[in-house]
Amino acid sequence: MASCASRGYDHRVDLYGTHDRSIPQKVIIILLELGLIYVSWRLLFGDWGVGFARWMDWPAAASDRRTAVFACNLVVLVRMTFMMVVLLQRRIPFDEAFTVPFAFAIYYVGFALLTLRTSAPLGPAGFVGIGLFVVGSLVNSGAEL
Repeated sequence: MASCASRGYDHRVDLYGTHDRSIPQKVIIILLELGLIYVSWRLLFGDWGVGFARWMDWPAAASDRRTAVFACNLVVLVRMTFMMVVLLQRRIPFDEAFTVPFAFAIYYVGFALLTLRTSAPLGPAGFVGIGLFVVGSLVNSGAEL
């Protein structure tokens, strides 16, 4: 019996050997991520977060925590968009155009929801976390460049 590869079709996807601009896929990813940033903003600063916190019987989050989480979300969005538009030269399959934003929804929306759980202002641990985020972002961005 002949294998699939010997018959001319290999089901593995060689993403890194295929150069392609993938403009429609990149537009989909950017639009979905902008939508997630909007949801994050509404949760952190709008009525969606207030309603969710009340429903969960949580205190309102301190504004410095909300601001820090949203700023981190914006940094991730800018880094991701720059990497994808400027640095990424491989083909992006259409299914990846939907799964990548889904993964980032954990950051954008998940951290926004978790931020609503406490009303305590940022303390030393929060500032250490912000520092680690900055260092990690710089290391990751350097590796991508």
